[in-house]
Amino acid sequence: MSKRELALHSASELFIEKGYKNLTMDEIADYMGVTKKTLYNHFPGKFELMKEAIEMRLDLILDELWKIADDKESHFTFKLKKLIRFAAVSFSRDFPLSKITRESALIQNIIFPVLSKHIINITAKTLKEGVDKGILRKELKDDTPPYILLGIIEIFMNMEKKYGIKNPSFDLFFFIENVLLEGVLSDQGREEYRDLEETEL
Repeated sequence: MSKRELALHSASELFIEKGYKNLTMDEIADYMGVTKKTLYNHFPGKFELMKEAIEMRLDLILDELWKIADDKESHFTFKLKKLIRFAAVSFSRDFPLSKITRESALIQNIIFPVLSKHIINITAKTLKEGVDKGILRKELKDDTPPYILLGIIEIFMNMEKKYGIKNPSFDLFFFIENVLLEGVLSDQGREEYRDLEETEL
């Protein structure tokens, strides 16, 4: 791992733990075991380092979501459950959206444009596949549902900041899985999805 990659990894870990405002370049340098001057040789300042570190971490999660969505071997309902569960763990534990975005509109402005583009495309692809396979209701083969989901995600991202509700990210995916799917799955899809309840993914 290069010093630049190490800096990005270290910064993302510390940022999630301490928050953007509470984290200094000195702390990042100490954590890496390098001088602050070495850090500034790679990044002009804390914001630029945080921006790249956040984008790198987010890209890793989104890449994995795309791998799941593009999987042509797994049964659709298995893939759908895996997508939801992976997103739930990633955005509540590994990259806690509500915690990361609560303190700075700047940080949210970095995350949301990247997140929104991929969420819309992954959702649209998954819905189309589900409708084509007869697992999801045909009404979902439309341009609107991915944007509705994105709107729900945006609301949950701001719930801690606006309403003081802690860790709503996992609750979001519980809501998607246990409430929304009851309305979007066909009878066949609902039966198959429930059959996977005890399946280890």
